[in-house]
Amino acid sequence: MARLEDMLRSVQEGVNEISTREPPAAAEPAKEVHEASDTTNSDAASKDDVQAIETILRNTKASLDDLVEGEQAVRKEHLDAIEALVLETRERMTSMTEQLATISQKEDLNALETLVTQLSLGLEEIKERSDKAPSSDEEMATKTGLEAVEAVVLEIKTALDGLTSTDFASISNKEDVSNLETILKEAKEKVEAHTESTTKALDDRQAEIVGVADRVTAVKTLLEEFQEAIKSKLEDGSSGIDAVTKLLEGMGEKIDKNENVSTDLKEMFETMKTQFEENKEVVAGARLESNEKLQEAVDSIGTKIDDKITELNAKYDEFKATLNEKSEATEAREIETEAAVVGTKAIAEDLKLLIDTLGSTVTDSLEKMEEASKTVFSKVEDLATRTEEVETEGKTEHQKTRDHVQQAVAAVESLQGEMKEHQPEILTVVKDILLLVGEHFEHSKTASTELQDKIAEAKPVEQPMLPPPEKYDDSAVQEKLNL
Repeated sequence: MARLEDMLRSVQEGVNEISTREPPAAAEPAKEVHEASDTTNSDAASKDDVQAIETILRNTKASLDDLVEGEQAVRKEHLDAIEALVLETRERMTSMTEQLATISQKEDLNALETLVTQLSLGLEEIKERSDKAPSSDEEMATKTGLEAVEAVVLEIKTALDGLTSTDFASISNKEDVSNLETILKEAKEKVEAHTESTTKALDDRQAEIVGVADRVTAVKTLLEEFQEAIKSKLEDGSSGIDAVTKLLEGMGEKIDKNENVSTDLKEMFETMKTQFEENKEVVAGARLESNEKLQEAVDSIGTKIDDKITELNAKYDEFKATLNEKSEATEAREIETEAAVVGTKAIAEDLKLLIDTLGSTVTDSLEKMEEASKTVFSKVEDLATRTEEVETEGKTEHQKTRDHVQQAVAAVESLQGEMKEHQPEILTVVKDILLLVGEHFEHSKTASTELQDKIAEAKPVEQPMLPPPEKYDDSAVQEKLNL
């Protein structure tokens, strides 16, 4: 541009010099005629030169207009489109941040916490029932407790199935997970305490059953000894009958004191006592009767005693078999209860591990997402800053180019009138001006291309999407829950 200004300045000085130059003095007529013809020829040449200069200037103006309004020029519309794209990108990133901040999935954790609380209440209820220590096997409620535990475990399984389909990236923070872990620890402690109390109650029950069996064995031994004693007394005769009567009275007192003896045994002793009293009266009234009748009475009494003792032994065997069956059933129930408690412990441990895994996975995902968001925001801000700088530089360069072109057009238009009146020696200078204008056009074109390249390089690099969270393999937990 400085060179162009110098050339225009030199052209203007030459024109001023020609205009201030004085006309030559009058000469001879022949000379005047010759000069007139020369002037006519020079005027014709200068008119063609002026037309050529006018054409060249029009072409120059058209070239400058193409430079300003060409397709390769960076226009305001292009910069506005880039600005709109950057603003839209910023708005989308802001909306994505707001969505990530507002998404919360506490409902699933609250439902799981409710189920665990119900499990804890069920275990406390089972503990209260076991502390009551009922004497009847029908009131132990082991089957009911197992069904309740099974129902709670099925509910937990359903909750876990619903939890597996949940988006882990949208789960709440560590506080809910820590609260749930505390509840699980309390439930585990209650299960352990319930296991200890249940084991103690079962041991007491087993000891009671063993004590009953020992007492029944002692009763059987006593009855056998009593049978032998009665037989020996009956063989001794009337004196033996008196001794048997005393023995039966002593046995009756012992039986009255012992509340655990069966009512059938009491009825048998009462019958035996009545029979012995009748026999005693018969013997006292008819002592002189024959030994044959006495022997018959002894045989009948012995037969009745044998029948009663046989019946008592049968009842004892039935009672012992019933005790054995109840003992086996109690042991089986104890095994089932222990298995259920062990299964509940295993499920609680699996739940704890699952929640720990979910907590770490959610924390890592949130941290990665936060880092990626920070990176994207920084990139977008850098892109916006660069775009604003490029836009400002482009506007400045464009304004400078327009000012220079307007100055050149004004100078050329001011010179156009003067050049029509003077000699065509200015044509050479105008050609140099056109060369300078062409160089300036090429320079502007190169600057426009470089500006477009800078805008293309300033585009933000597309950030890769976060990898999807690894799917948790809960097949082992499903198998344990299905058992």
